[in-house]
Amino acid sequence: EASHVAVAGLFRGQRKVPACDPKLFGLAMLHVAPAPDKSVNELKPHQPVSDPGSDKRGSARRRTVLAGKIVYGNGAFSTPCTIRDIADGGARVKLTSPHISLPATVMLIDVRQGAAYVSEVAWDRPPEYGLRFTARYDMNALPTEHAYLRRIWVDASVR
Repeated sequence: EASHVAVAGLFRGQRKVPACDPKLFGLAMLHVAPAPDKSVNELKPHQPVSDPGSDKRGSARRRTVLAGKIVYGNGAFSTPCTIRDIADGGARVKLTSPHISLPATVMLIDVRQGAAYVSEVAWDRPPEYGLRFTARYDMNALPTEHAYLRRIWVDASVR
């Protein structure tokens, strides 16, 4: 048997029915379908979203708001980003635009720490990306093939 419930708005797939006295409640009346058979959709006690031991990171994640640069194409392309959290094995970054698409491998420059990370994109939910670090370089001791990163780091540090 259907029942009527006063609510402040409508839910998807349900229809609005007239309220008895809208001045009294100031709310719309909503037709609520009968509850489904509990054997089909049984309610379960709250369970944590993830088991603390199931985290795939090798070390603890540190929440941050650090300036960074994503670089790819051997320095041909770079975009500013915010490093939202970081661990020894990776980072979550937020780009300035959701319309930027990243290749599978990028360099992440941590402007404050003066570090560059060779990174694989582990997941993407534009404008946020999860990066898995495969190598770390100090900006003052870069190998020759990554020397272009120093110029990008210096330009980002000045701003």
